[in-house]
Amino acid sequence: SLRMLAARSCCCRYWSHRHHETLRKSNVLRAQSLLRQLKWTGQQATTIPNANAPPSTSVTAIQSRFQNRFQSRFQFQQQWFTTATPFVKTWMTMKNRLVVSTPLGSFQSRQWEEAKQLLAALRTHPQISSLPNRVELQWQILDRLHGEMTATKYNTNSHCLPFHILRGVLLSWRDSVFSISSGEKHNRHTSANNNTLTVLHKVERYMNDALFEPSPMPYNLILHVLAKVEDPQQAPFRGQEIVKSMLERSHFNPNNTFHHPDNVTIYGLAELWARSGLPESPQRVEELLQQLQGWRDETKDSKRFPITSNILCAVMEAHGKASDPTVAYQRIQELVQQLKALRPQDDAQDSTHYNRACHALVTCRHDQGLEAARTILDEMCRAVLEGGGCNNTSRRIKPTQHTFSIFIAAYGRAGRLREAQALLDYMGQMAEEAGDSSLIPGIVCHSSLIWAYARAGEAKQAEAVMIRMMNANRKDHGKGRQQPGFSTQDMDAWNGVLASWADSGDVDAAKNIAKIIDNLQKQSQSAGGIAGSVMLSSSTYNRLLGCYTRQNDLSAAEELHGWMLEQSDNSTARPDSQSYLSMIIGSADAGNAEASEMWLNRLCDQIQEGALPFSIDQECFNVVIGAWSKSVNPAAAERATAVFQRMVAIGIDPDVVSYSSLIWAWARSKSRHSVQTTLDLLQRMLQEWETGNTSVKPNHVTFNGVLWAMLHSGVDGDLAKASTIVRQMEALGIKKTAAIYTTLMNLELKRCRPDRVEFVIEEMKSAFEAGDSSLEPFARNVFVTHLQAWSKAGNPEKTESVLSEWIVNERAPKPTTQDFNAVLQAWLRSKRPNAAEKAEAGLAQMKQMVESHGFDCRPDLYSFTTVISCYAQSDNPECGHIAYSLLREVLEHETARADMKPNLVTYAETLVALCRTRMDIRRAENAAAHILRALRSKDFMLLSDGNKRLLGKVESSLSKSPFPQKDGFLDQLNLKKEAAKKMAEHRNEDHRDA
Repeated sequence: SLRMLAARSCCCRYWSHRHHETLRKSNVLRAQSLLRQLKWTGQQATTIPNANAPPSTSVTAIQSRFQNRFQSRFQFQQQWFTTATPFVKTWMTMKNRLVVSTPLGSFQSRQWEEAKQLLAALRTHPQISSLPNRVELQWQILDRLHGEMTATKYNTNSHCLPFHILRGVLLSWRDSVFSISSGEKHNRHTSANNNTLTVLHKVERYMNDALFEPSPMPYNLILHVLAKVEDPQQAPFRGQEIVKSMLERSHFNPNNTFHHPDNVTIYGLAELWARSGLPESPQRVEELLQQLQGWRDETKDSKRFPITSNILCAVMEAHGKASDPTVAYQRIQELVQQLKALRPQDDAQDSTHYNRACHALVTCRHDQGLEAARTILDEMCRAVLEGGGCNNTSRRIKPTQHTFSIFIAAYGRAGRLREAQALLDYMGQMAEEAGDSSLIPGIVCHSSLIWAYARAGEAKQAEAVMIRMMNANRKDHGKGRQQPGFSTQDMDAWNGVLASWADSGDVDAAKNIAKIIDNLQKQSQSAGGIAGSVMLSSSTYNRLLGCYTRQNDLSAAEELHGWMLEQSDNSTARPDSQSYLSMIIGSADAGNAEASEMWLNRLCDQIQEGALPFSIDQECFNVVIGAWSKSVNPAAAERATAVFQRMVAIGIDPDVVSYSSLIWAWARSKSRHSVQTTLDLLQRMLQEWETGNTSVKPNHVTFNGVLWAMLHSGVDGDLAKASTIVRQMEALGIKKTAAIYTTLMNLELKRCRPDRVEFVIEEMKSAFEAGDSSLEPFARNVFVTHLQAWSKAGNPEKTESVLSEWIVNERAPKPTTQDFNAVLQAWLRSKRPNAAEKAEAGLAQMKQMVESHGFDCRPDLYSFTTVISCYAQSDNPECGHIAYSLLREVLEHETARADMKPNLVTYAETLVALCRTRMDIRRAENAAAHILRALRSKDFMLLSDGNKRLLGKVESSLSKSPFPQKDGFLDQLNLKKEAAKKMAEHRNEDHRDA
């Protein structure tokens, strides 16, 4: 009984058509004959009615033939759906028999007919066409028919399939690919044959072996699919290969209607180039336009090779995206005139083409582009107002909501918000004058204006526009023109308002967003949900979540996320991947790498449990790895590596940001393996890039991380490897940035090679003068590194020269106290006989520069201590007295300035200088006694390694001094050391107790 019912349903479906009322008697008789055969013999439905036969009659007419069985249409449909499963099984049994059971080479005419019927059913039948693997089944059947033809070498004329069968299969494949690429479904059955190259090879085999007649249509459809699903910058090259193959098959003969490209092919390829935005795209589309004109002139066939409005628009868009602004503006203007000239000839020309022309003008980056586009809009508006919408021209080029939204968005991007608002108001006036309600500003135009205000940071204006729109909708609803509730577009506009508040930086932004969401919830509940569309979704709540995280209010963000998580499983307000990403980013921005990784783990758990789709990408992991790279946690590098490894384990390919962040995590670590680890990661990136993975090509951030690791390793061998890394970077064509130059200067500084530091600085200056404005050769850090290089080399003349150059440079910030101290340190390191006097002169210069030029270079404790240290190693007979006078000057400023409190180095170096004096010994001895008494009241950490060496130096100097009381001085010094030792022991006990 189920087979009989399925057969009846099949007959009613395939021998009828909803849109035709004429009855074909022969088809009905055939259907009734099949029913009688099945009813009396009970055999299986091995013969399925022809799905491609001409339509017989309406569903109502067919039902009247079986009114004894089905009393009403409702009962008929109910029986239809009840028998869906066995019905599908019947078709699938036939498919298996055709594809699997029947031996290759044994097909007869009946099997060919069944295959055609099954292909048609897989395309159009409401139950079979909904099978998840229907596209794969269609390809299997075509492959079997192709194999049958090649195996038996049938007469190609008798078994060449109608072309509409191939067209139906290709349309099914196109729809499946589009649904998968848009995220509507994830079908594991169609993945094998979704590749455009695979489909192209299949189609070419079919046509080569005469399964179908050759035609440009399959190629045109594949070009259309390329435009939707392929990488925009790779698609035109694949399209170029397809067109080249067509030309070769036609032997470059445009009269070959079977293989040669037609105008649809040229338009498809031009669209690919226009979408790509590649620099060469304008030239390529111009060549295609000339090629099409040449074919038309050669064949005199204006029907196959017409210059259509679509092709002109593709050329405009290519120029608008990639040409020089002036060139693009002039060429688009020329093409607009051609477009207008085509209006009487091209019946398909409508407002869509003028919308594309306007969009090309407003995106060409020319100063007059927007005004030229506005001229086109004004012409379209005049045609409507003057024609009243009655003539053909005014109807065809009437501006639409999309037309006005293009200009409102363009005015918004240009910051001309008043003109955007004025254009919206003009739409309302025009609708009244023309009596055309379709011109009343709708949600699309209001949404464009709202987002224009949002991008300008005008949150209050964006909200005001939204409120006006909602009030207008209520009035229209009262007049019966609109339905109550919200639509998806309404929510897009509200999201624009929420985004404007979230990005405004206003302290009350979060409160305003929460208030708006609360009002939306109330309206949703009062209307019983958002009428006819969607409920408040997670994207709406994510705006508030993002605002909380940007304001570092993580507690409020966690509370909101927790509320979203408590919603029912079928609620659209539950957290999605973007919700978790907001928490990941917020925690990372707050410097909490631990919390950032926790939110990442929760997201991965949700995906693994099936609560969320697999929508995670590199960004989530990169944020966490970056957070660990900036963390002070001793195990930060290891934690970043663990996150990196988890990303790879779940099948997400790391990109250059992933690798660079991990390299910086190791570069900032104190691990002794940091340099080798960064080198290994760099080598891994280069290997993957050389095998074709362009997303991991190292950049300047990557190389700077490796150089940074070498800079902080402290190992001479690691420092020497820097030159190799620089050569690798230059071989890849990566320019040195200001950060890389700084790292290279510090590397040479650490290796005590001031001449190489100068070489790097000169190279940076040359690159800057050559036009690289991103470099900063006169930045403060450049001069500081230059000063320190010569200062640490003990070359005071060079250090003074660099400082003098800095002082007179008007583009550089003025040097400070620390920079003048570098000169004093250079004299100290030089150990020249006159170093103390030169250092003291430098100290006097610092005081003079403060008074005469207003420099921020007032001498500090480090300045005085450096000069005192110079006298501590000087042979000047009065070195002790000069050092002591400098100490007294420091003590005079001790109470007034926090940076002038003397430390142990200051006292110790003064004592050493006093011990070296050879004039007025008694005065020097009194000064030493005064210093020792001062040391008793000071709580210095005397037992550090540096202080021990310093006290050893003082003790040695006292023992060699000419002071009569030097033994007493030594005893006092030893008492101070013992007291410091006991104090240190007490502190150690306290630490142990703690």
